Amino acid sequence: MSNIDHIITKTYSTLDESMKESEYYGFTCPLEEVKSTYKVACKDETCSEMINIEDIQSGDTVFVSEDDESEVYQIKVQ
Repeated sequence: MSNIDHIITKTYSTLDESMKESEYYGFTCPLEEVKSTYKVACKDETCSEMINIEDIQSGDTVFVSEDDESEVYQIKVQ
């Protein structure tokens, strides 16, 4: 197999794996760390709906921001 064929096959396999709904390729954080670090989180990236950190459960995906930053980060709570 040529080098280019190997690259294409590897890329296709990686894309196929990333399309599975059970896979998550983003930031993850333990529930205890989320609760100790943040006070509120958003349900979506535009922060149209906020959620209290105490209401978050393992498996939830939330959006948070550091106090000194305006950028919102998506994290999956473990």
